[in-house]
Amino acid sequence: MQGIIRGHRDTIMKLGILFPVAIFIIAVVFLGWFFVGGYAAPGGA
Repeated sequence: MQGIIRGHRDTIMKLGILFPVAIFIIAVVFLGWFFVGGYAAPGGA
């Protein structure tokens, strides 16, 4: 039982690291996509 709890905590720790990283990568990709698409440029779209 103790091993299951420890494994669960390790998973939460990994999520705590991976989740912000994933959000950051998605944000960078979206920003790059907007700039490449010209949507962020003045008078664009």
